Amino acid sequence: MGRTLALNGRPYTIVGVAPSWFMGMLVRGFAADLWAPTMMMGHIRNSRLDERNERWLFVKARLAGGVSIEQAAAAVATVGLGLERDHPATNQGRRLRVVPSAAVLFMPDADRVLGPVAAMLLAAAGLVLLVACANLTGLLLAHASGRRREIAVRLALGAGRARIVRQLLIEHAGLAALGGAGALLLAGWAATWRVGFKPPLPVPLSFDVWIDGRVVAHTAALAVLAALLMGSLPASRASRPDLVPALKGDDAGLARRRRWGLRQSLLVPQVAMAFVLLLVAALFTRSVSHAGAIDPGFDLDRTALVALNLGLSGYDEARARAFYDELTRRAQARPGVRAVAVTDRIPLDLYGSQSTTLTREDDDGAGRSALGQMGHVGAGYFEAMGVAILRGRGFTAGDTVPGAPVAVVSAETARRFWPGRDPVGRRLRLGGEDVPWLEVVGVAADVKVQTLGEAPVPFVYRPLDARHTGLLRVVARVDGDPARAAAWLREDVSRSTTTWRSSRAARCATSWA
Repeated sequence: MGRTLALNGRPYTIVGVAPSWFMGMLVRGFAADLWAPTMMMGHIRNSRLDERNERWLFVKARLAGGVSIEQAAAAVATVGLGLERDHPATNQGRRLRVVPSAAVLFMPDADRVLGPVAAMLLAAAGLVLLVACANLTGLLLAHASGRRREIAVRLALGAGRARIVRQLLIEHAGLAALGGAGALLLAGWAATWRVGFKPPLPVPLSFDVWIDGRVVAHTAALAVLAALLMGSLPASRASRPDLVPALKGDDAGLARRRRWGLRQSLLVPQVAMAFVLLLVAALFTRSVSHAGAIDPGFDLDRTALVALNLGLSGYDEARARAFYDELTRRAQARPGVRAVAVTDRIPLDLYGSQSTTLTREDDDGAGRSALGQMGHVGAGYFEAMGVAILRGRGFTAGDTVPGAPVAVVSAETARRFWPGRDPVGRRLRLGGEDVPWLEVVGVAADVKVQTLGEAPVPFVYRPLDARHTGLLRVVARVDGDPARAAAWLREDVSRSTTTWRSSRAARCATSWA
């Protein structure tokens, strides 16, 4: 307490220590080593706090005594209506939603997708359990047939049916208990492996999947249910033998009378459920195969990327711009490099969206607006990412001067705003009425912005003329192995120097190919 810790070269005073189990993150599974005030985000990227177009915060609140979720939702909805009234350019049609924390599985926006997926996986596991229970029921029926004479002798000596059923159910429950214990041991091993697994992602993950009392209770309940499912029918059937043939051991006569018995009947649901599971597995495999065949709109095979955040190492705008100019020059001098560019946004990015309101300029003064995505890219970006320019041109070095009023739009933006017309030379605006109009100089092919399965979304590219101190990516299109290209990009980061020591920038670099 009271000690100072340096984060990205800035001193922070420790004012508290959280319990080791506390994650404190909205998205479950994301780990954190420390927490800093939200206003300190201004040291990383000022626009995230200053611009209304930025929507990256969730609000977590604890309800006062006697206040229900419905009352809180009504109060928050009133706040949302006020924002829409006071700032229609950025809040038109937007609503604020209240979700109980206990109802959040992973993340409020992602739960709508993950919930059905989890339900489908649970249903598949349930079908596997039913197939296993049906299979064991058939085996127990066969085992009970071998004990017909024993059970007939017990009944002849005066044992009641209830006592016979109880004895058999206890035996079956022991079998289910062994299965449940084995499942817990296997789950414990899998949980240990899962916690230690570190996927190659630029964010730390923490999966709290340890076995606790709830998991043991759930497994015990399933074991009891499985014992009842697989044991009730064999126990009931075994407690009602035909005493005279059973005491005589006349199994041949019984077999002649029952050519199609209960055991044979159980094969039908087993085959049906197994067929359903195989069909689901085939559809899943086919979906994964199709996902790999989806064209994302950019080149995945010949692209290398290095991500940097020079603001974390104390660079100002001028030094950061000089750093990237030097890094780009060195990368372009490498053999086999076709194009190099700097950008603050890449397709399928892990760091969320940059949504904004797009408004076209009409001759009658009545602009048409739509919600879209945007990104700032440097000269050569479309060549580096392998994104085709359908009409007009991409950005040049002359477009990256501060305040250049030009933009490149995606094909979906052109279809929505200027259907059947050439968008090159027309103008649109990003955000409210106080921002300048931009001239469209080119139309780029659609790319998958956030997910591979999404429909085309409107996207606008702006020249990267500022904000070099935030999180940026250096993208290179190469002829050879992109993994090797990522390695020499890291080397160029170390060699590109400004008045600051370049090793500080290299330590905050992460790369993927």
